[in-house]
Amino acid sequence: MIVRSIYKPPDPSVAATASVPVTGDPNVRFCKIPCCSSGIKQRHLMCAQHWFEVPLGLRDRITQTLHAWLEGEDTVVPYFIARLEALIHVGKLHSLDVAALEAQLNTWRARQAKAGGSNGSEQQAIG
Repeated sequence: MIVRSIYKPPDPSVAATASVPVTGDPNVRFCKIPCCSSGIKQRHLMCAQHWFEVPLGLRDRITQTLHAWLEGEDTVVPYFIARLEALIHVGKLHSLDVAALEAQLNTWRARQAKAGGSNGSEQQAIG
């Protein structure tokens, strides 16, 4: 089994432009999943194909906490936790090394626990 880090670009020839696809549009970047070279809008987390691999409940939690955060509620921590859970979920589906993401997730969960709770989001297990 080949295991790649979720932070590495899919192709070394793309490494120099890994944050912006060849379109030249600064509002377009690559999907966050390294085995994917799809160009997506800056505001999206991942391309549609990978987004729909994320369980519906987790997609809803990402959307709800993001919108609440943008409206001024204190949901930044639950948003980043849900976002990392989605990246880990899709990374595992594609046999990617998600250890660094899991470490980040643990850091965000510790921050949430220190702040005294879930800020309105539920911790959901992902398979």
